[in-house]
Amino acid sequence: YGITASRSSIFSSSGVFVIDANCDVHLLAKYLKGYKRIYSLKVMPLQLIVDNTLEDLANGVLNLMKGFKGTFAIRAVKRGKISAKTIEDHLGAIIAKELGLSVDLRNPDHVIIIEGLGSKAGISVLNPELYLLFTRKKRI
Repeated sequence: YGITASRSSIFSSSGVFVIDANCDVHLLAKYLKGYKRIYSLKVMPLQLIVDNTLEDLANGVLNLMKGFKGTFAIRAVKRGKISAKTIEDHLGAIIAKELGLSVDLRNPDHVIIIEGLGSKAGISVLNPELYLLFTRKKRI
């Protein structure tokens, strides 16, 4: 598949292993569809890693979502000082105001992933199908 890792790191307090693979999210999805994941709960592509502050998260999400249309939902995982609900509420209000997008928690066009990594946080914007594939969930 042409996926190679250039570096990796472990966030020991949270049980997260981060691999910098620098590959297309669709290529990774194609690979994972045929791979039985026994030793990992989920694999989440992170498009951007920023400091785990509301301001940096907001700036990162706004940069990734420039030009996006439609609806969105935010799914945050807390591994730091800020609660997932606080992140979701804060970013949701900013995206709605700044980009004019609407929130749709059940059937969004875009799912914004915030993965807390201690003092850092990873951000991804995925379509619902990829979100379900990577998280192994049955519904958004």
